[in-house]
Amino acid sequence: DLRSIDTPSLLTFFYSHCNTVCPVLISAMRNVQTHSLNEGYADEVAFFPTTFDPARDDADRFRAYADEMNVDTDAGNWHFLRPESKDRAKAVVQEQFGVRFDRTEPEDMDMYMFAHSALTFLVNADGYVERAYRSKSPDADQILSDLETVRA
Repeated sequence: DLRSIDTPSLLTFFYSHCNTVCPVLISAMRNVQTHSLNEGYADEVAFFPTTFDPARDDADRFRAYADEMNVDTDAGNWHFLRPESKDRAKAVVQEQFGVRFDRTEPEDMDMYMFAHSALTFLVNADGYVERAYRSKSPDADQILSDLETVRA
């Protein structure tokens, strides 16, 4: 629930086995996180990348993915979120946030992917969405500028 957020936050929706859009979305968030660490406001912003592939994206996978993507999960402001089931992912990600995703049906089901939309939200400290970036490659500089406004 966004209302429980008490610091400006970035949310995006991804799955860790994606090799197209998701790494770009996560990289944009990571670049903002790195800026927050370097500029001393890491405790004033939070990051909530949310998977829509709970079957494969568990805690171990998130740790490996954070390493792959050079995300600092020890900073305390990066929180991978995982709905508990496929149905819950549909309810939260698709119905509440409007991010559509459809699983592919390959012959080798271990290799399934998702066709999905790309969306990143900037949420203010009161839990309201300030900006929605509907881009497959959100501009980190634009996000930083908007974040500075929201933090002020």
